[in-house]
Amino acid sequence: MINDLNEILKSNGLVHISGIGGIGMSGIAILLKNLGFNIQGSDTCFNANISKLESLGIKIFLDQSAQNLYGVNILIKSTAVPPSNPEIKYASDNNIYIMSRAEALEFLMAKKISIAVTGAHGKTTTSAMMASLLLHAKKDPSVLVGGILNGIGTNAISGKSNIFVAESDESDGTMNSLTPTYSIVTNIDHEHMDYYKTYDHLKECFANFISKTTQISYVFRDQPELYELSKTINHVVYYGEHENADIRLLNYSMSSHGSVFDFAIHDQIYSNYKLSRLGKHNILNALPVIALAKELNIDDSIIRESLEKFAGVARRFSIIPNDLGITIVDDYAHHPSEIKAVLETAKLVTKGRVFAVIQLHRFSRFNNLFNDFCKIASIPDYSYFTSIYAAGEHEIQGLSHYNLIANVRNSGFSNIDDAANVIDLSSKIASKITRGDTVIFLGAGNITKWAAEFPAFLKSELGENALHA
Repeated sequence: MINDLNEILKSNGLVHISGIGGIGMSGIAILLKNLGFNIQGSDTCFNANISKLESLGIKIFLDQSAQNLYGVNILIKSTAVPPSNPEIKYASDNNIYIMSRAEALEFLMAKKISIAVTGAHGKTTTSAMMASLLLHAKKDPSVLVGGILNGIGTNAISGKSNIFVAESDESDGTMNSLTPTYSIVTNIDHEHMDYYKTYDHLKECFANFISKTTQISYVFRDQPELYELSKTINHVVYYGEHENADIRLLNYSMSSHGSVFDFAIHDQIYSNYKLSRLGKHNILNALPVIALAKELNIDDSIIRESLEKFAGVARRFSIIPNDLGITIVDDYAHHPSEIKAVLETAKLVTKGRVFAVIQLHRFSRFNNLFNDFCKIASIPDYSYFTSIYAAGEHEIQGLSHYNLIANVRNSGFSNIDDAANVIDLSSKIASKITRGDTVIFLGAGNITKWAAEFPAFLKSELGENALHA
């Protein structure tokens, strides 16, 4: 496979990326382009990632058809592209080599000091934190993460050193194609069962990823499932709050400016580290990053400075500017565990009340985790749920956000409602909100557009009636 790509590069052959507009595939396209490959790609709709690719001179087809593959030597496909796709069918019928995203990432990471970050939640922020630290330390790494790094404006960087930091997606088994030098495993959860079929298979794949790491795998100790599947692997270093963790969080505090924490690596105590991000989950994400930076002999002063200046990732507790005297947050969280962590952080640092606007993501996830979604609905002071964002899935008849709203109301929490659109939402919130409150938009679909539009619509609803304290 690697030889195939190398031969294509030597012969100036054409590489086509199907599903190029996705965050992961667009990053692969950028890195391959920077290596000198002749890249083109296709997707079904225009977005910011495609705009970036076009600015780099990559030809984009905004449809997916067989004729896009005329003259193509290798096709790299996103896992979101089904076998029935006309490009995939044409490639199969015409002996065009079809490469998975995992194989492309394996090629990019080959012969590098590779750092792979995986887990059900937190892998984007953790890999971005690691990348930012290495950039701050002037290690000139190559980077591929599943989000846009704030302050840098990209998710893919072609560095000149032999260090490569990658977010390794567990959703499609990508992690099992890699043999990283170092790895970080943030957690495990009952996710992506459409791919894994059983939780035992998912755990087996995590164990395989950890065991294939050639140097050190930093594994979250506080989850019993992760500990059980990794405890016989010699090169594991554990982090977390657990008393037996090798890297142990001792205490922490938070304010609107960020977090401060102390931790221990074995018997050595490190005090007063500052992190620009909020939330205990982000502090825990920082622990393996710090430990690995020390393993790579990065000076402690550089580590501290990097964490304090870490700009984060787009749509991870991102503040939307406004002049209304309230805080408006846009966040990618879409699994109950993620939403819970974000909402608890918001409650901790908000002087007023928290209004949560939650877009349920995928019918299958909502159906499988219905009770968990009901539990998180009462964490904020007010909850608003939009219709389910299908993300390409077929609708499950009889299942909607109204099922959740009715269930939560029956349990005794009455501050819950639906929101048909951002105008409807603004109207419902305008009569309740006061200065010092927070409105947080959560979801992996188009809810980010609501977040961007909300300040103007709320201001219009309020009119001359300024928010009172």
